[in-house]
Amino acid sequence: MLMMVAWTAIGTELHDGDAWRLRNGRLEVSPDGRHLVHENGKPFLWLGDTAWELFHRLNREEAVDYLEDRRSKGFTVIQAVLLAEMDGLNVPNAYGHLPLIGGDPTRPAVLSGRQNDYWDHVDFILDQAERRGLFVALVPTWGEWVTPRFVKEPVFKTAAQSYRYGNFLGKRYRRNRSLVWILGGDRQPTEMPHAFGVWRALAEGIADGTNNTFREDGQADYSTTLMTYHSMNSSSRWWQKDDWIDFHTWGTYHGSEDWSRSFRIPMLDWSLEPPRPTLNGEPCYEEMPRDYRGDEGFFTATEVRNAAYWSILSGSFGFTYGAHPVWQMWPGQVPTTTVKLPDLAPTRMTWREALSLPGASQMYYLRKMMLARPFEQLRPDQSLLSQLPAEDDSDKGAHVRAARGDRFAWFYSPEGKPIYVQCDRLTTNRINAFWYDPRTGHFLEIGNLAHRPVRLFDPAGDGPGHDWLLLIEDEDAGFDYP
Repeated sequence: MLMMVAWTAIGTELHDGDAWRLRNGRLEVSPDGRHLVHENGKPFLWLGDTAWELFHRLNREEAVDYLEDRRSKGFTVIQAVLLAEMDGLNVPNAYGHLPLIGGDPTRPAVLSGRQNDYWDHVDFILDQAERRGLFVALVPTWGEWVTPRFVKEPVFKTAAQSYRYGNFLGKRYRRNRSLVWILGGDRQPTEMPHAFGVWRALAEGIADGTNNTFREDGQADYSTTLMTYHSMNSSSRWWQKDDWIDFHTWGTYHGSEDWSRSFRIPMLDWSLEPPRPTLNGEPCYEEMPRDYRGDEGFFTATEVRNAAYWSILSGSFGFTYGAHPVWQMWPGQVPTTTVKLPDLAPTRMTWREALSLPGASQMYYLRKMMLARPFEQLRPDQSLLSQLPAEDDSDKGAHVRAARGDRFAWFYSPEGKPIYVQCDRLTTNRINAFWYDPRTGHFLEIGNLAHRPVRLFDPAGDGPGHDWLLLIEDEDAGFDYP
């Protein structure tokens, strides 16, 4: 008889911040090149939230409220843009401050004293994040200001400009232990000829600034920074051999037909040499209109969970959640802009209301599941399935993904379809098996089962919104009851 058991907290690390993560030191790439660890070797689970307009649109009280909410829900990384998308060069922040003098990236608008300028506001938010044990993934500039699609010309026209701006950032934040740098910002470097040089110079400037030097000689010591590049396609397409990049990011993004990217892209990155960690850094956002239009419906927590579990079981070392009202910090009315930007997809609630969307809480359940076992061991392994998904991926609901660690394996069924497991590829011993419900954080004990070469596991429920994670473990592995 199957018994429903409520998940218990796995230590205080799950919801007590107190900067415990930062006590383990800065982040770096693991020796095997597959995930991130702290400098003391402790594995790090990236569970990010997209707050792109955090510095630009929120005041200090609002920013603290936002950070506290995300800390309480178990997020570990906040992704935010310094030169923001929503006309951040021309529309001031909540205190009337702009980041640059005359829109010139070589002239940051810095005034003497504290809390007097845009960068003081950034400093405050970074400090509040660090106090809560949150890492911040800083995007130095939205990609539009390098490779414009909507404005007439780029703000960053030369590598020299980019280097100087990056050097300013590196020096200002060189003592911050909780930063990751994300270059790119929705733009591919192939969109304009000068972009490759601009992005490389930005990386070099950040690294030199972090090392408290100014050289601008085309080389730098990147051992003191952690950097990646963000666009729809994986950064591995352009930067795999560059010294400055430490891990790859990519996005499922917001098209209704893009669901298979959640496992196709990480599997491609997984096959590259040398190995680098890979991350789904922008999936479909909860409450985002499908295909960016309001007439196609809105993405729900179901699609967000699908993207998360598919990505992680296909090699992504973590996952970044997003909610459409939250990334833009939507206040409830259209803010002022001075330049023509793309029309935003319809937004149905304010950012504060969207903090309580179900998908955000379900990321907490994802984190609990990951921390229950040595997640850093996970390797994608479809050979554990005796019946593989269709090659054309025509049946989304049947696309099961499998991953394994040392003497355990996980299987994700997005719509509750049966899972046929090749058990003899995992162990010849008896196995312990459980179902995990990603919607509620509860699990069902299947039991201790005798060895069979192939076993069928059929979860309860069928159809969209009835996703399940199957856990199978060698009974001699010594794992605690989950």
